[in-house]
Amino acid sequence: MKGALVLTNIFGLGCQFVMFQSLRLRVSHTLQILVISFVSSSQPIRVDTDAAGEGAARYQRKLQNDAEDLDLSELPADVARTLRDWLVRSATCGMRYQWVKLAPVFWPRWLRHTDCEKSGGSRSCSFPSGMACRQAQTTQIKILAWHCVAGRKCLWRQVPYPVVTACKCSCK
Repeated sequence: MKGALVLTNIFGLGCQFVMFQSLRLRVSHTLQILVISFVSSSQPIRVDTDAAGEGAARYQRKLQNDAEDLDLSELPADVARTLRDWLVRSATCGMRYQWVKLAPVFWPRWLRHTDCEKSGGSRSCSFPSGMACRQAQTTQIKILAWHCVAGRKCLWRQVPYPVVTACKCSCK
């Protein structure tokens, strides 16, 4: 690309950046802005999968505890266990992940978007039916957005980006 400076493997992230000289930015100044923004920020670029799974695990344990509290003493033990397992499985809400490409002014350009799985067809996450999987817990990460004022002064701004970390079965 004519008039462009390509920086590869910046910060060891394996990302490739293209900076156009028409922006009239000094490379060292731009790198300094990026380093300051991300080193001083306490938020990671992507959510740690262990931390994101804590909320979901908490709701799973609550479902299991609620199922154990059911009085199924009139049923044989193996039938009661099977019924409890089925209730927990039916009420468990999963999460789906999808990589989304943001506009060129955002960094990082690709983010893993999370959302609750939708109940397919007439299937509900409750018995009797009538409830659906909803967002139960979210967190915010910060991404960078290239912002220009009056087309002259440009800088990176931190922008909050919501990330779903847990889903639960609740009323529609």
